[in-house]
Amino acid sequence: MRRIGLVLLGAVVAPSAARAGGTPAAVRAYMAEYTTSRLEKAHAMIPAWARRYNKNCNDCHWPAVPRLNAYGMRFKWAGYRPPDELGEQVNVAKVENYLAVRGRMRYQYNKTQNQPASNSQFAFEDYTIFYGGPFGKNYGAFFELERAPDELELVANVASAWGKEKAFGGFRIGQFHWLQREGLAGFDRPIGINTPSPLGGKITASVPFSFNNDQVGVALVGLDTAVAPSLTSHFWRLGLTANKIVDRFEAMGMILYGKDFDLPAGAPENKGVGYWFQGAYMFSKSSFTLFGRYEYLDPNTDVANNANHRYVLGGVVPLGLPEYLRLALEGTLDSPQASGAPKKYGVSAQVMLNF
Repeated sequence: MRRIGLVLLGAVVAPSAARAGGTPAAVRAYMAEYTTSRLEKAHAMIPAWARRYNKNCNDCHWPAVPRLNAYGMRFKWAGYRPPDELGEQVNVAKVENYLAVRGRMRYQYNKTQNQPASNSQFAFEDYTIFYGGPFGKNYGAFFELERAPDELELVANVASAWGKEKAFGGFRIGQFHWLQREGLAGFDRPIGINTPSPLGGKITASVPFSFNNDQVGVALVGLDTAVAPSLTSHFWRLGLTANKIVDRFEAMGMILYGKDFDLPAGAPENKGVGYWFQGAYMFSKSSFTLFGRYEYLDPNTDVANNANHRYVLGGVVPLGLPEYLRLALEGTLDSPQASGAPKKYGVSAQVMLNF
């Protein structure tokens, strides 16, 4: 089920600390120890842009792939190039510097209070081919083909960036991740496995819009007519997110508000609200990150005891050097606000391989 929408995205970037992102001393020591030929051989095991620029994954990601640090955000917004290379001609040469693959396997367990487990299985989650990078002086392109058990997803877009290293802007056009997985703080990819429920699902009960869907084009968001062929309703969404990193600790939060109106059959307006708060700490020696999150989602504020509380605890660790393998574990507890409603428990474990 897909929603079709149109988006125009621009960005102006100011300088900020790349780390959350400086390379740890252990990594610098490792790199210094090897000759150029050995280093190139080592980096043949990590994704395309790390191979192209001869860097480790944590130059752009923190605390682990795929979450971006400040430098990684600027790199992406500059058309998949270091911002200080804006305006320089890029010659597309080695395919391996633009091509990468990813595979993910997951174990999922779900249980409702006082009932047998509803799910307990291993599954190959998806595999993805990426092709992307800079071209020309001010352009970049990104292509993603993902195969999951029940769908084939395509992302393809072209981006531009004009300006200088410390301040630049641009646009992108095509089929792409709209806001979720492309923005800052809570709008970036999650640290763990699952996207927070207010962001990953529907914020209201009436209009089937989610930030988590891919969009196509340039303009505003619309709806999939296959979902509701005669729907003429209107809606708007408002979100605010922020994060703060102090040394190896990060605090992050988001609030989302939605309103649906002009609903069929004269139904009253539907207002929904959701928010979440998260704390995460990365241990220096192992790069293991422990995180906890509280989520709240009420899809209709006019209905009493309609909200759900979710508590999440998890951990993620990149393995190897370069960091081409990631392990993650996450547990959830859903506690509905309605009196007598059963609690729900979930456990997710994931192996992610990037090459």
